[in-house]
Amino acid sequence: MLPIVIVILVLGTIYAVSIAPPDQRVVVGLVVVVLTAAGYGIGMAITTAGTDQRTYYPIAAAIGGTMIAFGWISNKRKSWPKKDAKS
Repeated sequence: MLPIVIVILVLGTIYAVSIAPPDQRVVVGLVVVVLTAAGYGIGMAITTAGTDQRTYYPIAAAIGGTMIAFGWISNKRKSWPKKDAKS
């Protein structure tokens, strides 16, 4: 399960950093990493507390953490300067 979470984490971070302005890239990257890892940790806690069976709670929780991060980025993006159409 951990490799799937790592792929989600890497792809989410790369995309989030690519859309962020240069001065906000570190903050945006950290938000995605921290919330995805926190979601995974919470999912692992739920899995180990309740059952010995293998479940998909950690993956679902990591995806949920990434979605929360992208919700934050979406709100933050409204205040970012607009890119010039002519590049």
